[in-house]
Amino acid sequence: LVNSSIENINNHLEYLGYYGSDIRSEIQVKKRKVKVNYIITLGKRFIIRDIHYNLPEWEIRDEFLKDTASVTIKPGSWLSEEALEAESERSSKYLRDKGFYGFSKNYYFFEADTLANPDSATLEMSIRNYTRNETPRDGRQLRKFYIGDVGMSLPKSLRIRENILTNLNTIIPGSLYSEQAVSSTYSRLSSLNVFSSVNIEMNQSDTNKVDCSINLTQSKLQGFKLNLEASSNSTGLLGLSPQISYYHKNIFRG
Repeated sequence: LVNSSIENINNHLEYLGYYGSDIRSEIQVKKRKVKVNYIITLGKRFIIRDIHYNLPEWEIRDEFLKDTASVTIKPGSWLSEEALEAESERSSKYLRDKGFYGFSKNYYFFEADTLANPDSATLEMSIRNYTRNETPRDGRQLRKFYIGDVGMSLPKSLRIRENILTNLNTIIPGSLYSEQAVSSTYSRLSSLNVFSSVNIEMNQSDTNKVDCSINLTQSKLQGFKLNLEASSNSTGLLGLSPQISYYHKNIFRG
């Protein structure tokens, strides 16, 4: 376990950008008790000197270049896997909001050259047409998607005005796919408090089209609540106050 801990600490330090750290352990035994001390000498860190982008000649290239001002990895930043992962998460979310359905951080690849200069690194950030778990043979064109059919199903027992649900839905047929629109629709439907669950499924139906299915499950709409309060006054008398209330979440159908 001590050796495993040393390995875990070293891996975490590399994730934070400390390369070649020295980690040793000192073990003190007293009868049946063992005390373990870890002595850590932090490894070297590298400053990013230059950043180069390697992008496919498709529409994703133009969208990515529009967002370069927001890239969190800049010359002068410390090189670390933590920073690279955070940037790939941020950038992939931006591209999903711009229509690239199914795009994820796994399409990003990073290569750092630390040999040219001992104290800095040249970083290459690439977007490839296959993920880190795939090979170039699995490549596909990264294209924008548009919303196809949008369907909404809810229990027949739930009587709610149709325009209420229509106005809350921001996933519009024919519009450009946006993850933000999906999240917004989920939040707006959930805020009605008449559904126990809101499930939004997106399914690719064509080379550049995704269909949307919104499934709503009804929650308990009405019921009674009973409260019991106890109190006392300055003369020492005790009293009980029962309260009963009735609630209905959909009395005006929306």
